[in-house]
Amino acid sequence: MKHPNIKPLDILWQDGIASRAFAGIITGLWDILQLAGVANQLPVVSRGMVPLPSFLDKKEVLKPRVDIEPFLEIARQQSKRSGFLHAAALLNALRNTPDYKSQERYALLIVQEKIHWDNPDIYSEKAGCAFPGYNAVISLASYGRWFNPQDFGTFLLLTRMVTIHELGHVFRLGITQKSGASHEEIESGHCKNNCVMSLNTGIEFRESIQDNPLCPSCLENLRAYFTATP
Repeated sequence: MKHPNIKPLDILWQDGIASRAFAGIITGLWDILQLAGVANQLPVVSRGMVPLPSFLDKKEVLKPRVDIEPFLEIARQQSKRSGFLHAAALLNALRNTPDYKSQERYALLIVQEKIHWDNPDIYSEKAGCAFPGYNAVISLASYGRWFNPQDFGTFLLLTRMVTIHELGHVFRLGITQKSGASHEEIESGHCKNNCVMSLNTGIEFRESIQDNPLCPSCLENLRAYFTATP
């Protein structure tokens, strides 16, 4: 019997993103599914215009493309910072649609606009944000200066690591709060070890852990998420 946490993960793209920009995200997605031991069980489905590589295509019946512009517009309207998307509003808007309200699918949104979290005092820029058990958003705007032939390796590393981090949150890594915790409490749950689930976003740190991005504790918790008795 399939574990209830093994369910399809949809990838939704904002229009206009260069296909090359997805390379690190796809690698990070594959990495965390392999680390979790569910790479051959958890279907990944493109709900945008970008096809997935064959190693991620599990031959699930393709779902129709999801237009995320209405969700982006909600996030723009609810942001108090010009030029930014309100990440929590964006994720909430998607989560409350029929396809996702029942929690039968995960979702990963890729956007090219800057995002901030739902902190009433500090509207700081984020590379990614997530709701545990539901969905995550990654902003490529944070890495734009590395999206060039001279330093593309750094771009791949950073986008790979942020993908593992945010999907780690979706799979409840670093989350110790009780159900019903506020957005701020959820976002503050991070690992204290040398781990991609920590708050350390430095390039040198991420280079140092790229071969083993998860600490033993987070790796154990990740695998337990997909195997432990519900």
